[in-house]
Amino acid sequence: MKIALAQIDIKAGYPELMFFKIKDIVQKAKEKKVDIIAFPEMIFGYFIGDKWLDDEYCQYLMSFNDKIKKLSDGIGIIYGNIYLFDKNINVYKNIKFCSNDGRKIRVNAAYFYQNKKPVK
Repeated sequence: MKIALAQIDIKAGYPELMFFKIKDIVQKAKEKKVDIIAFPEMIFGYFIGDKWLDDEYCQYLMSFNDKIKKLSDGIGIIYGNIYLFDKNINVYKNIKFCSNDGRKIRVNAAYFYQNKKPVK
């Protein structure tokens, strides 16, 4: 099994640029017959100012997950991105992912796709 660790110069606030860098690195890894490639956490950079609280911007960053999933044909891709909860979600019996003031909860999350499917 070949595993690659991708070092990438992250430019916060430029998700399109970061996606094209990721796409290029994944393509090169596929050419080298890599089985799994791991990128850093928060591949679109840490948030500047109030972007962390901007639900629309967070949803925009999450939209890149589908694009990265499509790149995973024939390779496992692990990376970090934001996850924005849409509703009050009970994960365990006594833990709710909702804020007391009604704002959507957002977290840094790890994603793992392989063959265009999430790996669980």
